[in-house]
Amino acid sequence: MWNTPHRLEIAEYVAVAGSVIGSVAAAISGKVVFAAVPLTLSVSLNLLNRYRSDQLSLRRTTAAIARLQQQVSEEIESLHARAPALSGHSPPAEGAGMASGAQIQSAASPQQGPDLEPLYQNIAGLQEQCATVQESVSSVIHYLNSSSVVERVDRLEKATAQLSENLAALANQVDAVAQRRWEQKPQPQPAVQIAEPDRLPPAPPAPAAAAPVPAKPVVLPKIVSDSIESWRIARTVTAHSDWVSSLAITSDGQRLVSGSFDKTVKIWRLHTGELLHTLSGHAKGVFSVVTSPGGEILASGSWDETIKLWRISDGTLLDTLTGHTGSVRSVAISPDGQILASGSFDQTIKLWQLTGGIVQSRLTEYSGPIYSVAFSPDGQILASGGGEGAIQLWSVPAREFLCSLTGNLDFVWSLAFSPQGNLLASGNGDGTIKLWQIPSNGQMRYGPSLLGTLAEHSGPVYSAIFSPDGQTLLSGSADGTVRIWDMGSGKLLHTLAEAGKPVISLAISPSGQLLAALFL
Repeated sequence: MWNTPHRLEIAEYVAVAGSVIGSVAAAISGKVVFAAVPLTLSVSLNLLNRYRSDQLSLRRTTAAIARLQQQVSEEIESLHARAPALSGHSPPAEGAGMASGAQIQSAASPQQGPDLEPLYQNIAGLQEQCATVQESVSSVIHYLNSSSVVERVDRLEKATAQLSENLAALANQVDAVAQRRWEQKPQPQPAVQIAEPDRLPPAPPAPAAAAPVPAKPVVLPKIVSDSIESWRIARTVTAHSDWVSSLAITSDGQRLVSGSFDKTVKIWRLHTGELLHTLSGHAKGVFSVVTSPGGEILASGSWDETIKLWRISDGTLLDTLTGHTGSVRSVAISPDGQILASGSFDQTIKLWQLTGGIVQSRLTEYSGPIYSVAFSPDGQILASGGGEGAIQLWSVPAREFLCSLTGNLDFVWSLAFSPQGNLLASGNGDGTIKLWQIPSNGQMRYGPSLLGTLAEHSGPVYSAIFSPDGQTLLSGSADGTVRIWDMGSGKLLHTLAEAGKPVISLAISPSGQLLAALFL
């Protein structure tokens, strides 16, 4: 289905062609009106399209600036939170304003010697750089509509990158100086005290000869029940020769599918880890895989801008779908198994007839690359999200845009509907998971509402899925953890980790007893 922006562009092309024809007619007939009317219409449409393009650039640039500004603020806050630990003081209370570099220096100097003089100089230099970055941010915001906006944003990104490198180097110096001070103290006092220790698992005893180290802030899972299921690693499979990007489990719970940047898709027996089929055919890496509700068909989206359909039972290639002009980042199949949705880096969503491979609709009411698409359980709504930091909801039967869910300042990496269809979870680049209440299709005019935000991850949330009964939500993040949440209370139930490796994709069996997690 074509939307308004495309109709405007087509109308402009038609008006230009009309202007040419009108000019010829005016030259022959001697009547200027034949050329003036289509020319005026063409100029008006051109101005309208230019306005649309400027607004789109404004939105995307503003979102990018907001992300950069948020990153700078978080790194500065982290630095100021760590510096007081050198003098044995507790961190400032939550909500307190950031201390200046002079305050940090005066608080620490009575106990610290000349070792910290370079550190103070670095802090002062970094504050100057921070002021420069903030000034650049203000300049970009005030001059977004100027011709130099791209150059300004480029300078801002470079300044932020340099600031991040300096902050990392300064943090290493803080650790080194703190370590030396703790080694010199005969009876060090802990810098951080943890309340309610009875709620934490017992820590293993430290070796007697080990030197004490300063406590660091750690986000601890809050256990809300003593009857939590004990998760354990059942099997680890080295699956591909390059990064694995996506996982899927068939509806019968018998097969696991993995897609990789090594250009292959592999099908495994879930309970034994036996490799059944290796599917080769993509010219570039595979971003996303999905299986049909009946478990007969597998779809894979790739960097080569194609979607391939495979028969799961024997690995036969059934069809290759072409039409995208960018990498296919996400694919989803409707609950009735009739429609395949694909989201691409070309900023479009295509709806395909799964059995015939025919494009039914092209959804383009979006202004950024698409990273995730998901169908509601009844197949009436399609959700999409990506680089713009917003979620779009579409009516599948009408092939039309319903509404946009805002509130994200970063990429939307993953989307998942609850089995009941009343909740939508989004995994975001800022490490949060947002939960939205989705009204029934007949009440959509009232719009979805934001229920809450889960904010325990310290890295982008690349995958979010619901358990088959909808009682729990599972999230995988670049911080190397899988977190399990109770949907009744919104509390964290359990945390799974594997040596700090980023979690790229999650898939859960229909029984809810097996969880496949892809660690990079």
